[in-house]
Amino acid sequence: MDAQRIYLDTLEPKHDSIRLPKMDIVLKYFFPNIARFLDSITCAQDGPYADGGNYSIALQTGTWDLKAAPLRLITRNPAFLDGVLTAVTNLAQRSCSRNIHLVFVLTMPYPACNGYDLCYSSMGHRNNHAIAALNEEFVSRLAATNYPSYSIVDATSIIRGNRGHSDCINHFLCRHGGRQSYRVFASNAGAALASETMRALCDNSYGTATRKP
Repeated sequence: MDAQRIYLDTLEPKHDSIRLPKMDIVLKYFFPNIARFLDSITCAQDGPYADGGNYSIALQTGTWDLKAAPLRLITRNPAFLDGVLTAVTNLAQRSCSRNIHLVFVLTMPYPACNGYDLCYSSMGHRNNHAIAALNEEFVSRLAATNYPSYSIVDATSIIRGNRGHSDCINHFLCRHGGRQSYRVFASNAGAALASETMRALCDNSYGTATRKP
């Protein structure tokens, strides 16, 4: 499976979601949108998450929230971090939650800007201290939701372990030449993060997932 191509084909074009066989990659970039998506999941027999199968959902948290809002707002406003954790708690109480493995891709560190003015101007509140604090708060509180099966993709460790720089302004994975271009640029960090996310999705969907930490 070409993890980089899937990432670009699904995560770049729209802020929506994409269904792959037995998997969802959710493109809701803000905490309130993620919460609404989780709240919309039902166990209806004619629905996509009916009892009787293994499903995986990948969600990426925090990156755009910190562009738009400071850490204090995200952690104290009930619509943001609290909203997602409440939605996970509520989902855990539905019968089909035992069939749905959640893959949480933590907020990525902000790349070195390498002189790109747009990279600096797009930073917002995304400094690496705020990112680390948000990730720690999210992971520490996620355990209290009692969700039956989830994985954490630690974007910071993966990116820093693969020399987290970018030649795509402020992205670790992008296209050169526009959205329809197949000229994929992937830094080592971007390729590693895409591969780890797809591994977490595929392992569960085909029965070999490591259950929640």
